[in-house]
Amino acid sequence: FGDGPGALDASGGTDPAWFEPIPEAERIDRAELQRIADMYFVGLEKNDGRGEYPFADDCVRIENGFRVTQVPPAPTAGKTPYQDKLRSLSAREQFETGFFRFVDRIRERRFPVIDQARGTVFSFAFFDHSGTVREYRLADGTPVTAGIDRPFSWMIAEAFRIELGLITRIEALMTQVPYGHRSGWANSG
Repeated sequence: FGDGPGALDASGGTDPAWFEPIPEAERIDRAELQRIADMYFVGLEKNDGRGEYPFADDCVRIENGFRVTQVPPAPTAGKTPYQDKLRSLSAREQFETGFFRFVDRIRERRFPVIDQARGTVFSFAFFDHSGTVREYRLADGTPVTAGIDRPFSWMIAEAFRIELGLITRIEALMTQVPYGHRSGWANSG
């Protein structure tokens, strides 16, 4: 797939890997699929580089149509909030840097669709950025500036493909909303 929403639309929009059935002997129960998907959120929230990150080595992560993992730096790369060096890393390597520390809270997580036969989990969540985590150190001690200087939240719909207990693909659609925006499902069963 290309990089960005236009390229994603032109490609037909869906990677056929999402629809490949998991061999019956390798299928994971619903509770475990949800737990593994939630580990992504746990590892991303206040990311310090020392969590347990259940990613396959070749895990593909796409956000709003842009591939954000294992992308070689190129002058024609799509516009993303990620630095080229970070985009060139695997999902696990990115989390191990501690780069995402500026994500203060991931709340109102919901997992309305879990498909055991395909190893997929679809979720909704809110990522809060208070704007107060501006300068911090990566896991290796490198100082960084987050570039986030005001509060806002992302409302996110995120899908995970999980095989043999590891996340192999993540696709997210996100839109910016006012900081602390409520979902409408927080108090629903």
